This record gives sequence, structure tokens and C-alpha cells, in this order.
Amino acid sequence: KERLKGYRRALASADIAFDEALVREGDWQIATGFDCTLSLMQTAQPPSAIFCANDLMAVGCLEALRTLGLNVPADVSVIGYDDQEIARHTHPPLTTLLLPNYEMGRLAVEMLLDEANGMPHRKRRIKVEVQLVERGTVGPPRTPVLLLKK
Repeated sequence: KERLKGYRRALASADIAFDEALVREGDWQIATGFDCTLSLMQTAQPPSAIFCANDLMAVGCLEALRTLGLNVPADVSVIGYDDQEIARHTHPPLTTLLLPNYEMGRLAVEMLLDEANGMPHRKRRIKVEVQLVERGTVGPPRTPVLLLKK
């Protein structure tokens, strides 16, 4: 849910309308990434880029696009999330977002220690920055952006 919220915020900050027809829900597995991609690519206006909720779903996405005879990134760009080991071994290597796991763990331990030391528990939201790991699955859009803004 948080990743979908982030996607919606990114669209809003770029003045791009959210389109529910471009969203598919999945269970984070390769097979689901494959099935969701086939579904997306059968729409009247298939996307030129697919942002997957994690790297495993992105692997399924890459397989589906290959099955459809599409070239990544010439025809469709793909981005994963998590920078799992498998992201370095896809063909082409998967562009992905890297979670700062060490920083997240450090913050969690800090909160636990605060609570153990008697500090009052308070609800808080902590945002961490993700890092783009550029590899080989992203290219320029196949249709000029100006044509998409009709």
C-alpha cells in the first residue's frame, strides 16, 4: 500500500493523472508479475514503462514482455524495487530502487532502545530515501511525451 501511495504522490508531483487501469495488484511473486504484465499489455493503450512493486515481479514482467516479442528497453522500460540479487542477473540487468535496509534497521533499534529506556511511546512516521540503481531496463519513451499530453 505504501508503494502505491508513493507512486500516486510521484504522479501528482509531475502533474500526471492517476489511472486505475494501469495498476495491477499482486502477491510479490514472479508468476504474478508475468500475469499482470500480460494483462497490462492487452489494454487499448499499453504502457511504455512498467514500475513493479518488487524485483521478483519485475522478473516476471521481463519474461512476459519477452514472450510478447517486445524488447526491453526499446519497446517498454521496466523498473523493479528492492535491488535483490536477481536484479543483476536478468537480461538486460534490471533497473531498480534500493531500500536503505541498514538505515531502516538502525532507526528501528533506536526506537526500541528509547522504549526500553522508558521514553514515552509516540506514534511517528519516518521517511527514508531510496536510491535508483540504474542498469539496463530503462530507455526513452517510444512515443514523444508531447503526444501523450493530449
